[in-house]
Amino acid sequence: MSEDKVGLNQIAKETLKTIVTLRENHAMNLGGIEVLTECVNNVLQSFISQLEEKMRKIDQDLAGEFAWAAKQMLLEDPVKPVSTEHRVMSCLRLYCGLIEPVPVKQGIGFLPTYGDGNESLGVHDIKAVYIPIEKQITELLQYREVRELVLNSKNYISDENIIRSVYDGKVVKNHPIVQKYKNENCLLLQIYEDDVELCNPLGSYSKTHKVTLVYWTLLNLPEHVRSNLKSINLQGVATADSIKYFGFEALLSDFIDFIKKLEAPEGVKIVVEGLDEPLILHGTLVSLNGDGLALNSIGGFKGIGFALKPCRNCDISKEDIGKVFFEVFPRDLKSHRERVDKLCSENLTGEQRTEISKLYGINGRSVLADLENFDLTTCLPQDLMHNLLEGVAEVELRALIFELIEERSLLTYNDLNYLVSGFPFPKEFLRSKPSPFEPAHIKNGKLRQNASQMLCLIYIVPFMLEDFAKSETLPYIENFSLLGKITNVLLAYEVKKSDLNLSRFMINCHHSRYCDLYPKFPPTPKFHFLVHAPSVIEQLGPVRVSWNMRYEAMNAWASKVGEQTRNFINIPKTIATRFQTKRCLDFNFGDKSSTILGEKTFMPVGEQLADLNLYILGAEVAAELNCSSEFSNGVHTVKKLFLNNFEIQADSNLLINDTEETLPRFGKVKAIFVKSKESAFVFQLYSTEGYNYSTNAYEVTLTNKFSCKNVKKIPFFNPLPQIQLRRKTNIILQFHSRNEFVG
Repeated sequence: MSEDKVGLNQIAKETLKTIVTLRENHAMNLGGIEVLTECVNNVLQSFISQLEEKMRKIDQDLAGEFAWAAKQMLLEDPVKPVSTEHRVMSCLRLYCGLIEPVPVKQGIGFLPTYGDGNESLGVHDIKAVYIPIEKQITELLQYREVRELVLNSKNYISDENIIRSVYDGKVVKNHPIVQKYKNENCLLLQIYEDDVELCNPLGSYSKTHKVTLVYWTLLNLPEHVRSNLKSINLQGVATADSIKYFGFEALLSDFIDFIKKLEAPEGVKIVVEGLDEPLILHGTLVSLNGDGLALNSIGGFKGIGFALKPCRNCDISKEDIGKVFFEVFPRDLKSHRERVDKLCSENLTGEQRTEISKLYGINGRSVLADLENFDLTTCLPQDLMHNLLEGVAEVELRALIFELIEERSLLTYNDLNYLVSGFPFPKEFLRSKPSPFEPAHIKNGKLRQNASQMLCLIYIVPFMLEDFAKSETLPYIENFSLLGKITNVLLAYEVKKSDLNLSRFMINCHHSRYCDLYPKFPPTPKFHFLVHAPSVIEQLGPVRVSWNMRYEAMNAWASKVGEQTRNFINIPKTIATRFQTKRCLDFNFGDKSSTILGEKTFMPVGEQLADLNLYILGAEVAAELNCSSEFSNGVHTVKKLFLNNFEIQADSNLLINDTEETLPRFGKVKAIFVKSKESAFVFQLYSTEGYNYSTNAYEVTLTNKFSCKNVKKIPFFNPLPQIQLRRKTNIILQFHSRNEFVG
């Protein structure tokens, strides 16, 4: 956004940045633009007047020249180019890479028209909007940082026995497009679809202003970069009612056409400034994500309550879905296409078509069926956020609380809420403290806990109820604790292939025991859907590749925009335009040399050390940083370090040694040293005393021994929750696939 290129003076550029920042991050409305530009002009006048007054005391002639130049500048009105909403948007389009949404006709509708005392129905076009994906890809690849992350992604492939990324899943490994082009300049895309309510769901306008959003992400980006919301891009927006009546064809037409071009031999040609030759890109769509209703709708499958075979991944019957807890009769693409062709045959009567639809659990041909290499039976994964956190865990926790309070009278709801409020939450769980429990939530409804709160409860409930783990209640608490073990494997950042069969066995054991323990709370279909989670990992890589948590954060942004604008005349265009405005802010207003997706490294630098020998384990630190302990030029202490987007600071607990033959070893970070791109931790070591099966945690004791390690030697960067309870120190090996399950 250099001045010679954009034609904006420096004051206008800075004012533009301020306007967009205030609007997108601080909910400033349109009227604020005029107020802000007027304030900037007033500040400039005041500043010039004060500076002129001081200059006159020093040099009258120089002050006169300055006053004349300043007057000329003010007469030109330096903030005029950004003084209105229209001018702001024009500047963003011209100078900051804003891509305007494109309207696309979905169908026609009828609205009453009035005039001459008569009322009639007028025809009007119903439109969605999309943001051209090829233009978005082109704009992204202008950034050198993005090009390096995306086009060097072949380096992310792990060894044969570990699943660490989407490249380790069978879908990508065996994909004909990836194999044909040897993963060279091959884009791997994922889309997410969901409905978002823009108004108060309890108000009179609920479901009136509901919109369907489609996002896309480049799976070529490493996982820690992909977790950044800036890596999520908007494909299109439509009203939920229009999607219900007209389907997804219009909304996804641009995206599907782009995928076809990527898969074609010619590929997609992208011109990048600064490169001698254009980039030739190939690629494919890897997966479609969303909740069950969204994926069934876009995939052409029937809802759970309307099909004899209600699972889109297998042919299990409606009668067995709550009884059989292992994978049976998996669907395959060939037979699915045959069933769809049979359903769409012109020779069928309406009654026959209804019977076939109900029998196979399909409604018709999916809009994605035109993509030859996209497997609808595999690449519409079951989502762990909905099926585990908001599904199985929620149902079992309600059943457990009902058993302990209503059936056995071991405690009251006040006692339970007291245990929650007084629990020593580790800092990793402070943002997701559970809400209070009420009797109505347990008996008649659903726990009022979101997904992150349920994840917290999965880990802390066994600790809270440990005092009630007597012989008759121990099986109930241990079965809930088993859910924590399953969660660790399924949400692990990397999974050994041998862990997948273990997780299948644990899920089967958990579900079977649940049915025996809670006859009054029958398993829901989400219990069956969880059975497919290990296969999702096998096909698409770690669940974090395909789950919906980050996309849900973008939905929260869309709801916020709806509340701020209160403009529902053309809400799809409003949301799409505001998203693109936010992209200008996220991407530093088109500055192609800036870092937009990269991770932070360290936070504020402390003192520079002259002699490491003055510090504990100074010689060891010097060895890990490859420097001299006596002449430690360039070595600093830091308070925080960011590794793969994990924030590690003093007193963080890390896994420092993990072998299958012994219990894992942990350390508490006491100091962090940095030299250039090298970093090292000084740990105070824990002694691992044992593993508590009921709480799914390791009991440890802090020793007086210290150790130093370079960060490259740390096996796992995720700071681990520490719970100090009943005079015991417990560490939860969260999001790690190691498991002490014994059956």
